[in-house]
Amino acid sequence: MRTRRALAPALQATLLGLTTTLAPSLLLLAQPLPILRDVTPEAGLNLVTTCGTPQKKFIVEGNGSGCAWIDYDNDGWTDLYVVNGISSAALMAGREDAASAPNFLFRNRGDGTFSQVTVQAGVAGTGLGNGVAAADYDNDGWIDLFVTNYGRDLLYRNNGNGTFSEVGASAGVAGAGEWSTGAAFGDYDGDGWLDLYVARYLEFDVDDPPLRGEFCGYRGIPVMCGPKGLTGAPDVLYRNNGDGTFTDVTRAAGVQDEKLLYGFTPVFEDFDNDGFPDLFVTNDAGPNYLYRNRQDGTFRETALLLGVGYNAQGTAQADMGVAAGDVGGDGRIDLFTTTFSEEYYPLLPKPGSRWVRGGLTAGGTGHPHPSLPGMGHLFSRLRQRWNPGLVRRQWAYFPAGGALVGNLPATRSAVPRQR
Repeated sequence: MRTRRALAPALQATLLGLTTTLAPSLLLLAQPLPILRDVTPEAGLNLVTTCGTPQKKFIVEGNGSGCAWIDYDNDGWTDLYVVNGISSAALMAGREDAASAPNFLFRNRGDGTFSQVTVQAGVAGTGLGNGVAAADYDNDGWIDLFVTNYGRDLLYRNNGNGTFSEVGASAGVAGAGEWSTGAAFGDYDGDGWLDLYVARYLEFDVDDPPLRGEFCGYRGIPVMCGPKGLTGAPDVLYRNNGDGTFTDVTRAAGVQDEKLLYGFTPVFEDFDNDGFPDLFVTNDAGPNYLYRNRQDGTFRETALLLGVGYNAQGTAQADMGVAAGDVGGDGRIDLFTTTFSEEYYPLLPKPGSRWVRGGLTAGGTGHPHPSLPGMGHLFSRLRQRWNPGLVRRQWAYFPAGGALVGNLPATRSAVPRQR
Protein backbone atom coordinates (compact mmCIF):
# COMPACT_ATOMS: atom_id res chain seq x y z
CA MET A 1 0.00 0.00 0.00
CA ARG A 2 1.29 3.41 -0.90
CA THR A 3 2.02 5.64 2.08
CA ARG A 4 0.41 9.06 1.75
CA ARG A 5 2.54 11.88 3.03
CA ALA A 6 0.81 14.64 4.95
CA LEU A 7 0.84 18.21 3.72
CA ALA A 8 3.74 20.19 5.16
CA PRO A 9 2.44 22.05 8.23
CA ALA A 10 3.97 25.34 7.15
CA LEU A 11 2.77 26.28 3.69
CA GLN A 12 3.00 29.73 2.23
CA ALA A 13 1.73 30.12 -1.30
CA THR A 14 1.85 33.57 -2.76
CA LEU A 15 1.78 35.75 -5.77
CA LEU A 16 2.56 34.42 -9.26
CA GLY A 17 3.49 30.93 -8.35
CA LEU A 18 4.41 29.41 -5.06
CA THR A 19 6.51 30.77 -2.25
CA THR A 20 7.17 28.04 0.30
CA THR A 21 9.09 27.55 3.48
CA LEU A 22 10.18 23.94 3.90
CA ALA A 23 12.79 22.54 6.28
CA PRO A 24 15.49 21.48 6.78
CA SER A 25 16.62 21.92 3.19
CA LEU A 26 14.96 22.44 -0.16
CA LEU A 27 17.81 21.76 -2.53
CA LEU A 28 18.73 18.55 -4.25
CA LEU A 29 22.46 18.12 -4.36
CA ALA A 30 23.01 14.56 -5.66
CA GLN A 31 24.07 13.70 -9.22
CA PRO A 32 22.41 13.17 -11.57
CA LEU A 33 19.24 15.23 -11.37
CA PRO A 34 16.07 13.34 -12.35
CA ILE A 35 14.36 13.86 -15.68
CA LEU A 36 10.97 15.57 -15.41
CA ARG A 37 8.09 15.07 -17.82
CA ASP A 38 5.17 17.46 -18.25
CA VAL A 39 1.94 15.48 -17.82
CA THR A 40 -0.36 18.46 -17.27
CA PRO A 41 -2.82 17.76 -20.13
CA GLU A 42 -3.39 14.09 -19.30
CA ALA A 43 -3.98 15.03 -15.67
CA GLY A 44 -6.93 17.24 -16.65
CA LEU A 45 -5.34 20.58 -15.82
CA ASN A 46 -6.09 22.28 -19.11
CA LEU A 47 -7.04 25.83 -18.24
CA VAL A 48 -6.59 29.36 -19.56
CA THR A 49 -6.17 32.32 -17.26
CA THR A 50 -7.24 35.84 -18.19
CA CYS A 51 -5.33 39.00 -17.39
CA GLY A 52 -6.63 41.91 -19.41
CA THR A 53 -5.77 42.06 -23.09
CA PRO A 54 -2.79 40.79 -25.12
CA GLN A 55 -1.80 44.41 -25.79
CA LYS A 56 -1.21 45.06 -22.05
CA LYS A 57 -1.79 48.80 -22.13
CA PHE A 58 -2.21 49.05 -18.36
CA ILE A 59 0.16 47.82 -15.69
CA VAL A 60 -2.68 46.19 -13.81
CA GLU A 61 -2.87 43.70 -16.71
CA GLY A 62 0.77 42.72 -16.54
CA ASN A 63 1.43 40.67 -13.41
CA GLY A 64 -0.62 37.55 -13.99
CA SER A 65 -1.77 35.41 -11.09
CA GLY A 66 -0.65 32.70 -8.69
CA CYS A 67 -1.53 29.26 -7.41
CA ALA A 68 -1.34 27.07 -4.31
CA TRP A 69 -0.90 23.34 -3.83
CA ILE A 70 -3.08 22.38 -0.86
CA ASP A 71 -4.90 19.37 0.58
CA TYR A 72 -8.17 21.22 1.11
CA ASP A 73 -10.26 18.11 1.87
CA ASN A 74 -7.71 16.32 4.11
CA ASP A 75 -7.74 13.12 2.05
CA GLY A 76 -3.93 12.97 1.83
CA TRP A 77 -3.72 14.06 -1.81
CA THR A 78 -2.52 17.50 -2.86
CA ASP A 79 -5.09 19.61 -4.69
CA LEU A 80 -4.51 22.75 -6.78
CA TYR A 81 -5.99 26.23 -6.54
CA VAL A 82 -5.28 28.68 -9.39
CA VAL A 83 -6.08 32.40 -9.21
CA ASN A 84 -7.49 34.09 -12.32
CA GLY A 85 -7.99 37.63 -13.57
CA ILE A 86 -10.72 39.29 -15.61
CA SER A 87 -11.05 41.01 -18.97
CA SER A 88 -10.02 44.62 -19.41
CA ALA A 89 -13.61 45.55 -20.27
CA ALA A 90 -14.82 44.16 -16.95
CA LEU A 91 -11.93 45.79 -15.12
CA MET A 92 -12.53 49.24 -16.57
CA ALA A 93 -16.25 48.91 -15.90
CA GLY A 94 -15.50 48.14 -12.26
CA ARG A 95 -17.24 44.76 -12.40
CA GLU A 96 -16.39 41.80 -10.19
CA ASP A 97 -16.78 39.49 -13.13
CA ALA A 98 -16.04 36.01 -11.74
CA ALA A 99 -18.54 34.39 -14.11
CA SER A 100 -16.42 35.08 -17.21
CA ALA A 101 -13.02 34.34 -15.65
CA PRO A 102 -13.32 32.38 -12.39
CA ASN A 103 -10.52 31.03 -10.26
CA PHE A 104 -9.98 27.27 -10.41
CA LEU A 105 -9.97 24.58 -7.72
CA PHE A 106 -8.87 21.14 -8.91
CA ARG A 107 -9.47 18.17 -6.60
CA ASN A 108 -6.90 15.41 -6.74
CA ARG A 109 -8.65 12.11 -7.49
CA GLY A 110 -5.70 10.09 -6.23
CA ASP A 111 -5.01 8.44 -9.58
CA GLY A 112 -2.93 11.18 -11.22
CA THR A 113 -5.94 13.12 -12.50
CA PHE A 114 -7.91 16.09 -11.22
CA SER A 115 -11.53 17.23 -11.37
CA GLN A 116 -12.57 20.86 -11.26
CA VAL A 117 -14.77 21.61 -8.23
CA THR A 118 -14.62 25.40 -8.19
CA VAL A 119 -18.34 26.11 -8.18
CA GLN A 120 -19.23 23.32 -5.76
CA ALA A 121 -16.55 24.50 -3.33
CA GLY A 122 -17.59 28.17 -3.59
CA VAL A 123 -14.15 29.61 -4.42
CA ALA A 124 -14.71 31.21 -7.85
CA GLY A 125 -13.32 34.54 -6.66
CA THR A 126 -14.16 38.08 -7.71
CA GLY A 127 -12.39 40.76 -9.68
CA LEU A 128 -8.84 40.68 -10.96
CA GLY A 129 -6.98 38.05 -8.92
CA ASN A 130 -3.29 38.25 -8.16
CA GLY A 131 -2.13 35.77 -5.53
CA VAL A 132 -3.11 33.28 -2.85
CA ALA A 133 -1.86 32.29 0.60
CA ALA A 134 -2.95 29.01 2.18
CA ALA A 135 -2.98 28.17 5.88
CA ASP A 136 -5.24 27.03 8.73
CA TYR A 137 -5.85 30.48 10.20
CA ASP A 138 -8.64 29.39 12.57
CA ASN A 139 -6.91 26.25 13.93
CA ASP A 140 -9.73 23.89 13.01
CA GLY A 141 -7.50 21.47 11.09
CA TRP A 142 -8.59 22.56 7.61
CA ILE A 143 -6.57 24.67 5.14
CA ASP A 144 -8.13 28.06 4.36
CA LEU A 145 -7.39 30.41 1.44
CA PHE A 146 -6.63 34.13 1.28
CA VAL A 147 -6.86 35.55 -2.25
CA THR A 148 -5.32 38.91 -3.16
CA ASN A 149 -6.99 41.06 -5.79
CA TYR A 150 -7.06 44.38 -7.48
CA GLY A 151 -10.13 45.29 -5.47
CA ARG A 152 -11.37 43.64 -2.30
CA ASP A 153 -9.37 40.70 -0.99
CA LEU A 154 -11.07 37.39 -0.16
CA LEU A 155 -10.72 35.06 2.82
CA TYR A 156 -12.18 31.62 2.17
CA ARG A 157 -12.79 29.73 5.41
CA ASN A 158 -12.77 25.98 4.91
CA ASN A 159 -16.04 24.50 6.17
CA GLY A 160 -14.57 21.00 6.44
CA ASN A 161 -17.10 19.47 4.07
CA GLY A 162 -15.54 20.29 0.68
CA THR A 163 -16.88 23.85 0.63
CA PHE A 164 -15.66 27.28 1.69
CA SER A 165 -17.32 30.44 3.01
CA GLU A 166 -16.01 33.87 2.00
CA VAL A 167 -15.52 35.85 5.24
CA GLY A 168 -13.00 38.54 4.26
CA ALA A 169 -15.13 41.52 5.24
CA SER A 170 -16.35 40.11 8.53
CA ALA A 171 -12.82 38.97 9.40
CA GLY A 172 -11.45 42.46 8.72
CA VAL A 173 -9.03 41.55 5.92
CA ALA A 174 -10.94 42.55 2.76
CA GLY A 175 -9.16 45.90 2.52
CA ALA A 176 -10.60 48.98 0.89
CA GLY A 177 -10.14 48.16 -2.77
CA GLU A 178 -6.35 48.42 -2.92
CA TRP A 179 -4.16 46.44 -5.33
CA SER A 180 -2.87 43.56 -3.22
CA THR A 181 -0.20 41.33 -4.72
CA GLY A 182 1.39 38.68 -2.45
CA ALA A 183 0.45 37.51 1.04
CA ALA A 184 1.89 35.27 3.74
CA PHE A 185 0.66 33.73 6.98
CA GLY A 186 2.91 33.51 10.02
CA ASP A 187 2.59 33.57 13.82
CA TYR A 188 4.84 36.56 14.45
CA ASP A 189 3.78 37.07 18.09
CA GLY A 190 3.87 33.43 19.17
CA ASP A 191 0.30 33.24 20.43
CA GLY A 192 -0.57 30.13 18.44
CA TRP A 193 -2.68 31.96 15.84
CA LEU A 194 -1.45 32.67 12.30
CA ASP A 195 -1.24 36.35 11.42
CA LEU A 196 -1.36 37.74 7.89
CA TYR A 197 0.89 40.11 5.95
CA VAL A 198 -0.36 41.51 2.63
CA ALA A 199 1.95 43.21 0.14
CA ARG A 200 0.43 45.90 -2.04
CA TYR A 201 1.69 47.21 -5.35
CA LEU A 202 0.57 50.66 -6.44
CA GLU A 203 -2.38 52.99 -6.82
CA PHE A 204 -4.25 52.47 -10.08
CA ASP A 205 -7.46 54.31 -10.92
CA VAL A 206 -9.50 52.65 -13.68
CA ASP A 207 -11.26 55.97 -14.24
CA ASP A 208 -7.97 57.83 -14.70
CA PRO A 209 -5.26 55.41 -15.89
CA PRO A 210 -1.73 56.69 -16.66
CA LEU A 211 -1.66 58.55 -19.99
CA ARG A 212 -5.22 57.31 -20.58
CA GLY A 213 -3.88 54.03 -21.88
CA GLU A 214 -1.19 55.41 -24.17
CA PHE A 215 2.07 53.46 -24.08
CA CYS A 216 5.25 54.60 -22.39
CA GLY A 217 8.69 53.83 -23.80
CA TYR A 218 11.29 51.35 -22.53
CA ARG A 219 14.53 51.00 -24.49
CA GLY A 220 12.74 52.14 -27.60
CA ILE A 221 9.84 49.72 -27.14
CA PRO A 222 6.26 50.83 -26.39
CA VAL A 223 5.22 49.36 -23.05
CA MET A 224 2.64 49.89 -20.32
CA CYS A 225 3.42 52.74 -17.95
CA GLY A 226 4.81 51.95 -14.51
CA PRO A 227 5.63 51.03 -11.91
CA LYS A 228 8.18 53.83 -11.72
CA GLY A 229 6.50 57.20 -11.73
CA LEU A 230 3.35 55.85 -10.10
CA THR A 231 2.43 56.02 -6.42
CA GLY A 232 2.98 52.84 -4.45
CA ALA A 233 0.37 51.30 -2.14
CA PRO A 234 1.07 50.58 1.55
CA ASP A 235 1.49 47.01 2.78
CA VAL A 236 -0.51 45.82 5.79
CA LEU A 237 -0.01 43.43 8.74
CA TYR A 238 -3.10 41.85 10.30
CA ARG A 239 -2.90 40.30 13.77
CA ASN A 240 -5.07 37.24 14.28
CA ASN A 241 -7.40 37.86 17.24
CA GLY A 242 -8.10 34.15 17.70
CA ASP A 243 -11.85 34.56 17.22
CA GLY A 244 -12.03 34.53 13.42
CA THR A 245 -11.19 38.23 13.06
CA PHE A 246 -8.02 40.22 12.45
CA THR A 247 -6.77 43.66 13.52
CA ASP A 248 -4.57 45.97 11.44
CA VAL A 249 -1.38 46.38 13.51
CA THR A 250 0.88 47.66 10.72
CA ARG A 251 2.05 50.81 12.46
CA ALA A 252 2.03 49.36 15.97
CA ALA A 253 4.26 46.49 14.82
CA GLY A 254 6.70 48.81 13.03
CA VAL A 255 6.19 47.48 9.50
CA GLN A 256 4.56 50.53 7.97
CA ASP A 257 5.55 50.96 4.33
CA GLU A 258 6.61 54.59 4.72
CA LYS A 259 8.34 54.74 1.31
CA LEU A 260 5.28 53.28 -0.46
CA LEU A 261 7.41 50.80 -2.38
CA TYR A 262 5.91 48.45 -4.93
CA GLY A 263 5.37 45.40 -2.70
CA PHE A 264 5.31 42.00 -4.37
CA THR A 265 5.98 38.85 -2.32
CA PRO A 266 6.35 38.42 1.47
CA VAL A 267 7.60 35.38 3.36
CA PHE A 268 7.69 34.68 7.10
CA GLU A 269 10.76 32.75 8.26
CA ASP A 270 13.00 32.63 11.34
CA PHE A 271 16.13 34.01 9.68
CA ASP A 272 18.15 34.47 12.89
CA ASN A 273 17.15 31.21 14.62
CA ASP A 274 15.74 32.93 17.70
CA GLY A 275 12.42 31.09 17.59
CA PHE A 276 10.43 34.05 16.24
CA PRO A 277 9.49 34.44 12.56
CA ASP A 278 10.97 37.42 10.76
CA LEU A 279 9.52 38.90 7.58
CA PHE A 280 11.14 39.39 4.16
CA VAL A 281 9.32 41.37 1.43
CA THR A 282 10.41 41.77 -2.19
CA ASN A 283 9.75 45.17 -3.74
CA ASP A 284 9.60 45.75 -7.48
CA ALA A 285 11.95 48.52 -8.68
CA GLY A 286 12.98 49.35 -5.11
CA PRO A 287 14.94 47.99 -2.14
CA ASN A 288 13.56 44.95 -0.35
CA TYR A 289 12.43 44.90 3.28
CA LEU A 290 13.70 42.54 5.97
CA TYR A 291 11.82 43.03 9.21
CA ARG A 292 13.59 41.40 12.15
CA ASN A 293 11.26 40.23 14.91
CA ARG A 294 12.04 41.93 18.22
CA GLN A 295 10.08 39.30 20.17
CA ASP A 296 7.79 41.94 21.69
CA GLY A 297 5.22 42.23 18.91
CA THR A 298 7.30 44.70 16.90
CA PHE A 299 9.84 44.53 14.07
CA ARG A 300 12.97 46.40 13.01
CA GLU A 301 13.74 46.91 9.31
CA THR A 302 17.28 45.55 8.64
CA ALA A 303 17.52 44.78 4.91
CA LEU A 304 20.37 47.20 4.19
CA LEU A 305 22.27 46.17 7.31
CA LEU A 306 22.04 42.46 6.50
CA GLY A 307 22.75 42.73 2.77
CA VAL A 308 19.40 41.88 1.20
CA GLY A 309 18.01 45.31 0.30
CA TYR A 310 20.03 45.88 -2.88
CA ASN A 311 22.04 43.86 -5.37
CA ALA A 312 25.81 43.38 -5.23
CA GLN A 313 26.32 46.65 -7.11
CA GLY A 314 24.32 48.59 -4.55
CA THR A 315 21.31 49.23 -6.77
CA ALA A 316 17.73 48.11 -6.33
CA GLN A 317 16.52 45.37 -8.65
CA ALA A 318 12.95 44.57 -9.61
CA ASP A 319 12.76 41.65 -7.18
CA MET A 320 9.39 39.95 -7.36
CA GLY A 321 9.40 36.27 -6.38
CA VAL A 322 11.20 34.82 -3.34
CA ALA A 323 12.01 31.37 -1.98
CA ALA A 324 13.44 30.70 1.48
CA GLY A 325 15.32 27.52 2.34
CA ASP A 326 18.44 26.04 3.89
CA VAL A 327 20.60 25.80 0.77
CA GLY A 328 23.77 24.68 2.52
CA GLY A 329 22.28 22.38 5.11
CA ASP A 330 23.89 24.48 7.84
CA GLY A 331 20.72 25.38 9.72
CA ARG A 332 20.61 28.92 8.32
CA ILE A 333 17.87 30.13 5.99
CA ASP A 334 19.03 31.38 2.59
CA LEU A 335 17.06 33.46 0.08
CA PHE A 336 16.60 33.36 -3.68
CA THR A 337 14.74 36.06 -5.61
CA THR A 338 13.60 36.40 -9.20
CA THR A 339 13.66 39.73 -11.01
CA PHE A 340 12.91 41.58 -14.22
CA SER A 341 14.61 40.92 -17.56
CA GLU A 342 18.23 42.06 -17.94
CA GLU A 343 18.76 41.53 -14.19
CA TYR A 344 20.32 38.52 -12.50
CA TYR A 345 18.45 36.25 -10.13
CA PRO A 346 20.32 36.58 -6.83
CA LEU A 347 20.95 33.64 -4.54
CA LEU A 348 21.62 34.93 -1.05
CA PRO A 349 23.39 32.31 1.08
CA LYS A 350 23.75 33.14 4.76
CA PRO A 351 27.11 31.80 5.95
CA GLY A 352 26.99 33.87 9.14
CA SER A 353 25.06 36.79 10.57
CA ARG A 354 24.33 38.39 7.19
CA TRP A 355 23.63 37.28 3.64
CA VAL A 356 26.13 37.24 0.76
CA ARG A 357 24.86 38.12 -2.69
CA GLY A 358 25.52 35.68 -5.50
CA GLY A 359 23.88 34.73 -8.77
CA LEU A 360 22.84 31.63 -10.66
CA THR A 361 26.37 30.77 -11.73
CA ALA A 362 28.88 28.48 -10.05
CA GLY A 363 31.21 31.41 -9.50
CA GLY A 364 28.48 33.45 -7.87
CA THR A 365 28.83 36.43 -10.21
CA GLY A 366 25.30 36.27 -11.58
CA HIS A 367 24.76 37.02 -15.25
CA PRO A 368 21.62 39.00 -16.16
CA HIS A 369 18.68 37.00 -17.49
CA PRO A 370 18.46 38.10 -21.13
CA SER A 371 14.77 38.41 -21.83
CA LEU A 372 12.15 36.94 -19.51
CA PRO A 373 11.23 38.34 -16.10
CA GLY A 374 10.78 35.94 -13.20
CA MET A 375 7.88 36.51 -10.84
CA GLY A 376 7.71 33.46 -8.60
CA HIS A 377 9.41 30.16 -7.83
CA LEU A 378 10.12 27.60 -5.14
CA PHE A 379 12.90 25.32 -3.98
CA SER A 380 12.22 21.59 -4.20
CA ARG A 381 14.17 18.50 -3.22
CA LEU A 382 14.15 16.12 -6.17
CA ARG A 383 15.92 13.21 -4.47
CA GLN A 384 15.95 11.87 -0.94
CA ARG A 385 19.76 11.82 -0.65
CA TRP A 386 21.94 14.86 -1.21
CA ASN A 387 25.52 15.98 -0.74
CA PRO A 388 26.17 19.36 0.93
CA GLY A 389 29.49 19.59 -0.90
CA LEU A 390 27.65 20.28 -4.15
CA VAL A 391 25.39 23.01 -2.81
CA ARG A 392 26.74 25.87 -4.91
CA ARG A 393 26.14 24.29 -8.26
CA GLN A 394 23.56 21.54 -7.86
CA TRP A 395 20.20 22.92 -6.94
CA ALA A 396 16.86 23.34 -8.65
CA TYR A 397 14.11 25.92 -8.68
CA PHE A 398 10.80 26.22 -10.49
CA PRO A 399 9.83 29.60 -11.98
CA ALA A 400 6.27 30.87 -11.96
CA GLY A 401 4.28 29.75 -14.93
CA GLY A 402 6.20 26.47 -15.09
CA ALA A 403 5.03 23.16 -13.71
CA LEU A 404 5.66 22.36 -10.06
CA VAL A 405 6.32 19.12 -8.25
CA GLY A 406 3.67 18.17 -5.68
CA ASN A 407 2.80 15.19 -3.46
CA LEU A 408 1.10 13.11 -6.14
CA PRO A 409 0.81 9.37 -6.86
CA ALA A 410 3.82 7.74 -8.44
CA THR A 411 1.84 6.22 -11.31
CA ARG A 412 0.51 9.42 -12.84
CA SER A 413 1.11 13.06 -12.04
CA ALA A 414 -0.38 16.44 -12.88
CA VAL A 415 3.06 18.00 -12.89
CA PRO A 416 6.52 17.04 -14.17
CA ARG A 417 7.59 13.83 -12.48
CA GLN A 418 10.73 11.74 -12.13
CA ARG A 419 11.17 8.81 -14.46
